[in-house]
Amino acid sequence: MAREHLEIVGGRPLFGTVTASGAKNAALPIMAAALLAEGVVELDNVPRVADVATQSRVLAALGMHVEWIGAHRLRLFTVSHRPQAAPAELVHSMRASFCVLGPLLARRGRARVPLPGGCRIGPRPVDLHLRGLTALGADVRVVSGCVVARCGRLRGARVDMAGSRGPSVTGTANVLCAAVLARGETVIRGAAREPEIVDLGHFLQGMGARIEGLGTDCLRVQGVAGLAGGRRRLLPDRIEAGTFLLAGAMSGGTVEVREGRAEHLEAVLDALELAVADRAVPVCSGVPAVAAGDIRFLVQAGVDFIIGYPDQGTNIADAILEATAAGIPYIPYSAGWVGLPGQEGALVPGQDYLAIVGEDLCALGESFAEVLNR
Repeated sequence: MAREHLEIVGGRPLFGTVTASGAKNAALPIMAAALLAEGVVELDNVPRVADVATQSRVLAALGMHVEWIGAHRLRLFTVSHRPQAAPAELVHSMRASFCVLGPLLARRGRARVPLPGGCRIGPRPVDLHLRGLTALGADVRVVSGCVVARCGRLRGARVDMAGSRGPSVTGTANVLCAAVLARGETVIRGAAREPEIVDLGHFLQGMGARIEGLGTDCLRVQGVAGLAGGRRRLLPDRIEAGTFLLAGAMSGGTVEVREGRAEHLEAVLDALELAVADRAVPVCSGVPAVAAGDIRFLVQAGVDFIIGYPDQGTNIADAILEATAAGIPYIPYSAGWVGLPGQEGALVPGQDYLAIVGEDLCALGESFAEVLNR
């Protein structure tokens, strides 16, 4: 049940076994990609979260039938190809709904999608999306806060998705979905390599797309005339799995996460191993505090909070989304102070355990605003 906040009373170790849910960040672009299919799409291991419900409403407004056929299984298929405009109120509420732009344009030749909203974690421009679709031959314009695009059949091209903040995940998803139906070969350089993009690529391949290079920064796509329906079991949520592991570590307990994939949690596991580098203790079994110093982290790599009791102070900064630290002023503390030195991050002195959480990004609740072990 959605709440304004979750209040957590800590002070005790966490022990037990949990199962990671399906990845929301894989579900949303794959659901959008179902617009490309000429048949029925079935997705398994889909998390029942608010964003999936929102994306379902977006797709319903675009002429798709979306229904739950099991606890975590969705069935999607197109009932009308006429709708070409995504509802503004839904796209404004969730950035991932902007992923309908590429599939909608490639499949129906026209698309009108409002500029996206989403979590308050800093500016995330869509110029790479628009530049990529333009390179594929689409006429793309921004009119009154909406992206209005049209095309005949798209044509293959060389597309560079590398931006000043690194590769764009949703931009890669949009351009990849458009390229699979383009005539000829498309080469996407600077492509996002996240597991969710790899999962999207495997889903498209299962429907007949011809894609090489998944998991690398260079994708080669040979366009096809059409895609059939398909089935896909979504990968587990690495953010949720990492959150459970860190919760076990910071509480001094032992937590086992089933369905988690270690290869998708390298950033989290490396951070935990670094924290215990000078002590022979297992990861997630009484991990000591993170040492004072400078910590830079990538939200997209799955590190959504940093733990510890710094003795002198720790500068925490997100290298991609500078407003992730905006959630810090809402975190209570009983000693020391938490300050925001400009947009770079947060200076955290004091002796209490601190959980630094990106606003709107905690996979375990709508908000996470309590210090553990006060």
